[in-house]
Amino acid sequence: MKKLKESPGKDILMIGSPTLAHSFMKLNLIDEYYINLNPVVIGKGKPLFDDTKIELELLSSKELSSGVVGLHYKLK
Repeated sequence: MKKLKESPGKDILMIGSPTLAHSFMKLNLIDEYYINLNPVVIGKGKPLFDDTKIELELLSSKELSSGVVGLHYKLK
């Protein structure tokens, strides 16, 4: 994945897998996060961020008519 990320071309987009995201985070392969916050509390599931501290800078946010809030962060 590091070779692919460093090669010229378009960005890589990963959707919806906390397990894969944890692997990519440990290898420092993620530059930006697009997170959709849904106004529903389920109570179970795998957290996106584990015990690793990651400092993020909010680039933008957008509230959708459904109540979902779209958040766009980059690494500090």
